[in-house]
Amino acid sequence: MARSALCALLLLAACRSKQVAEPPPSPAPPPSRTSPELDEAQWRAEAEQVMFDRHMKTAKLYRDGLDLDKALEQVDQALVLRPSSEDAQQLRAELQRLAGERAGEVTTILDDAWEAQLVREEERQVTARRLLDEAREAEEAGDFERAKLACQRAIYLSQEK
Repeated sequence: MARSALCALLLLAACRSKQVAEPPPSPAPPPSRTSPELDEAQWRAEAEQVMFDRHMKTAKLYRDGLDLDKALEQVDQALVLRPSSEDAQQLRAELQRLAGERAGEVTTILDDAWEAQLVREEERQVTARRLLDEAREAEEAGDFERAKLACQRAIYLSQEK
C-alpha cells in the first residue's frame, strides 16, 4: 500500500510536469519596407550628407592652409548640396572676408610701390630740370666744362629707370 501510494504520488507529479507547454512567443515581424523608392531616397540623402561633410572638411583644410580659392570652391560645392546650411554660408562669408583682406593687403602694397615709383620719377625730373638750369647758367657765365657736366648728368638721369 505504501508502495502504491508512492506510485500514485509519483504518477501525479509526472502528470503535472508533462502539462502542455505554451509555445514561445513568436519573434517580432521584420520591419516592413514600404517601397524601394524610400530606400533609394534614404541612400541618396545619406550619400549627400557624406559628400557635404567631405566638402566642408576639405574647405576648412584649404582655409587653414591659406589656399582660399580652393577653399571657396569646396564650400561652393557643399552649398550646391545644402544651400540652406548655415555652417557652409558662414564659412563662405569667412573665406570671402579673408580673401578680401588679403586682396586689400596686396592692393595696398601695389599702390604704395606705384606711389614710390611716381615720387622717384618726379624727383628725377626735378633734378634734371635743375641740372639743365645749372647748365644754362654755366654756359652764360662761359664755364663750358661745368655746363657740359651738368648736361651729361641730366641726360644720365633721363635714361635711368
